[in-house]
Amino acid sequence: MQFLPIVQRELLVASRKRATYLSRSLSAGILLAFFPSFLNLPSMAGPRLLQFLSVVVFLECLLAGVRYTCDCLSEEKREGTLGLLFLTNLSGFDVVAGKMVAYSLPAIFNLVAAIPVLAISVMVGGVTGSQIVSLSIAFLVVTIFSLCLGAFVSSRGFGERSVLIRTLIFLVTISLVPIAIGNSAVWFFNKLVLNAIGPTIIWSRLWEFAPAIKNLSPLHFFNEASFGFSSAFVYPLATLAALSAAFLAFSSWRIRHRFGEPEKLETKPIADHRTSRVYSRLQLALPRFFENPILWLALGGRSGRRMVFFFSSFFLCFGILVRVGLENNWAWVRPLAIFGVYALHVLYKFLVTAETCRQLNQDKRSGVLELILTTPIRADQVVRAHIAATRSTWLPAGIALALMNFIWMTEDSFLRDLGILLPCSIALIAFDSYALAWRSVLNSLKGERYARTVSKTFFRVMMPPMILIMIVITFSMSALARIETMRVIFTFWTAACVIYDLFLIFDARSRLAHLRILATGEVRDSRSRNPFHLPPVLLPGRKLAPSA
Repeated sequence: MQFLPIVQRELLVASRKRATYLSRSLSAGILLAFFPSFLNLPSMAGPRLLQFLSVVVFLECLLAGVRYTCDCLSEEKREGTLGLLFLTNLSGFDVVAGKMVAYSLPAIFNLVAAIPVLAISVMVGGVTGSQIVSLSIAFLVVTIFSLCLGAFVSSRGFGERSVLIRTLIFLVTISLVPIAIGNSAVWFFNKLVLNAIGPTIIWSRLWEFAPAIKNLSPLHFFNEASFGFSSAFVYPLATLAALSAAFLAFSSWRIRHRFGEPEKLETKPIADHRTSRVYSRLQLALPRFFENPILWLALGGRSGRRMVFFFSSFFLCFGILVRVGLENNWAWVRPLAIFGVYALHVLYKFLVTAETCRQLNQDKRSGVLELILTTPIRADQVVRAHIAATRSTWLPAGIALALMNFIWMTEDSFLRDLGILLPCSIALIAFDSYALAWRSVLNSLKGERYARTVSKTFFRVMMPPMILIMIVITFSMSALARIETMRVIFTFWTAACVIYDLFLIFDARSRLAHLRILATGEVRDSRSRNPFHLPPVLLPGRKLAPSA
């Protein structure tokens, strides 16, 4: 038997796909487009260029598991075909490695194309080759770690939305929580324990172990890799490599144990609470249900109230924590407020995208959407039902997110300096969520995989504003811009984001006016005189082609 036969087959298939080469060219081209703009910086052009490009590449590597492998095994579970693979002499590792290679080749190819662009910063000056090599190794390890984590979550999950959200939450948690725990432990031992009790042997050993918790974080690994090779670079490298191997081994063991021995499986009744949840929601939306009957289907697979309540409570608690820290002048609160709040905004908008895409994408792939469109229901009712279902589900969390901004942004010192961010952030919550909902409905009609649809929709809407504000902040930091300049920058950036969202919304609405054509997957050629796409020999007024 060949070694890893599924991997060999997937590599041969990928080598014949046009998207394999197109994705590499596009990834390198996007990074090269920002290279000339950083050459005009007054000083430190090389480090600024490397910092900006490395952050973009790190985010792409960290989210590789969300984009590619979070549904690689659970999709086979839903279709009931994963157990058929074990009728052969394939092992669990063969199946998991094959599925990972099949889904994650674009992530590796994009990374290979992006590394030479990072090396250009060496020629600009101020950057060493050791930094480029260490960052390249870190990006490769983080990519493999994210892909293995996605396969691990997929081996334990079943629903496509649940594995997507779990993978994202797992990645965000393991990136931020170990750093917070490590810094808090060091502060605790320094301020409280060592000063009060004294440097005993036990507390000294615990104090030495506390910073080691941060080695679990890919973000900490990326931060250490930006300084080149050192002892602090080796420990997180070994930790993340060991975690990746553990995730891969557990995934291989689990699917083999679960699907390779069907005689040992026990079927347990699963309680389905979706009917009662949908019924309770329909009682609140009964007038709208009679106006739009498709709303019943749109509300069927939505997130539960517990999830929405959890995120709403988390947003409010985070806002209170930041407000207390700002009032007490804690040094670590300001960076946490800026980057943490922006991360929560991104998380909420990602959840909105995943919520809107799920049901319509599933209906498109299963053929239910075609049956719906054969009824007298209008196309605009289908679109507005899915958008209304998302709004009714996640509107409380959006209000909690706006209240979070209001709680901590109304602090005196922040309100005096950057109070303009409060109306800007609330406006972006509304416009970005609405644009993501419309674009999610449009992209769901393509019938692609759910994870690919969600990631493509989210990145196409959110990446241009994100890259723009990163460039602006980089230039502002290099020029030491004043507070008044930062206010003007954020105001114009918010206006540009709103205009971009409006363009996306109107473009999606104009395309969704032809929902029935989009649902069939046909593209009408304006130069064609045959609206039914019939062969020329069947058109009236023409003769049949002579037979050979």
